[in-house]
Amino acid sequence: MDARETLTNPTHRKRWTADDGQPGTLRTVIADATCLRAVLARFQEPLPHVAAWQIITTILPLIALLVAMHAGLAFGCWPVLALGVPAGALTVRTFIIQHDCGHRSFCRARRANDYLGRFCSLLTLTPYSQWRRHHAKHHGAWNDLDRRGAHGRDIYSSCLTVAEYNALGICRRLLHRIAKHPAISLLVLPPVIFLVLYRFPFAAPRNWRAERHSVHLTNLSLIALHGALAATLGSGPVATVLLAVMVAVGDREYRLPPRPPCFATDSQLSVGSLPRCTPVLRGCVGTHPGRWVACVTLCAVG
Repeated sequence: MDARETLTNPTHRKRWTADDGQPGTLRTVIADATCLRAVLARFQEPLPHVAAWQIITTILPLIALLVAMHAGLAFGCWPVLALGVPAGALTVRTFIIQHDCGHRSFCRARRANDYLGRFCSLLTLTPYSQWRRHHAKHHGAWNDLDRRGAHGRDIYSSCLTVAEYNALGICRRLLHRIAKHPAISLLVLPPVIFLVLYRFPFAAPRNWRAERHSVHLTNLSLIALHGALAATLGSGPVATVLLAVMVAVGDREYRLPPRPPCFATDSQLSVGSLPRCTPVLRGCVGTHPGRWVACVTLCAVG
């Protein structure tokens, strides 16, 4: 049964509706645009108490862990390695907060989103304004296989189809596989991206003045912050903690398939089958609203 038949078949009446007894549960399918709008209306407004709780349980523990990692260096590298894993997880969660600020959906006030996003950039090493604009274009076209070249290469979710991979020469296939190898994507690329690539206004046209300035302002802020730490604690300990966190962050790249399947059951959209701690540590990025809404919408329109 294809997506359209599933949506129109009278025997499939269970839907995700606004008056459903269990909010946030996908019963079977979203059958029409009216139902879809009713579902999305629940998520249009930020929840200040939830946002405040996310800050308390994410950013504050991350800062505490970073302090503990610097203090733990007095006992050797093992405390840094042990604390680097939860610090990396909280850095990912901090990036998710920065991500939602970039969508202007974390706080109700636009300025509050921007100020918090810029503060998060000091912890994630990701220039907020430039990343926000890149990410907006990423949502606009870069995950559409037919429009991948419309705005340049997307380092966040660029991919090859099987046919495109098979059409590559031997050397380019090898380079592609090397770049995707866990040893490269988890150990080499994160420090290169966060410590080197993000220090330059890459893929930013000259008319992106505010975004290009944001890169330089972020760099100056990071130099001031880490320079003060290095002057107090030494450059070696500061660099060790920074690299430990970056490696722990790893590769958090995620992709949509080129032709999304119809999410017709709870388990296909739920993260419940993952380990219980996974959604918490990854900021529930697996249920990114824009992504599952896009999939369900494509199913609804055929």
